[in-house]
Amino acid sequence: MVSDEAIALLVGSLAAAGALSLLCGFRIARTPPVEVATGMAVGFSSMTAALPGPAFVLTFSDMKPATLRGTVGSVFLMVAVAAMIGLLATGEFGLYEVELIGWLIPGIILGLFLARFVRPLLDRAWFRPAVLLVALSGGVALILRQVL
Repeated sequence: MVSDEAIALLVGSLAAAGALSLLCGFRIARTPPVEVATGMAVGFSSMTAALPGPAFVLTFSDMKPATLRGTVGSVFLMVAVAAMIGLLATGEFGLYEVELIGWLIPGIILGLFLARFVRPLLDRAWFRPAVLLVALSGGVALILRQVL
């Protein structure tokens, strides 16, 4: 009922507005209903705009960096599995997608190797604003992609 461009603009705008509000000091009270809504937003933004992180980060940005990293990784893994199952069920997952996964594997291995050296640097005061800037950048990039 709504165009892909309109959905992408909506997701990008919400991500950018949420990240900007948190950077300006607004805080979201994390309650069970907020966490459920966040899960729905993560699923929706993942499937419609391939942008799962901002909704999650907006709700859970108060976590300690070590906890946030592990939690984000777990959530993204579940989202990826759900997306793959959906794509398989609809016949939209084939050799091309397997090839794309193959191209990601060297980066994954490199990232796992470098993580042991980078991880201690992430437990600093700049981590939270950096995470929010990434969420803001993702939202703005999605908006610009639709507008330009």
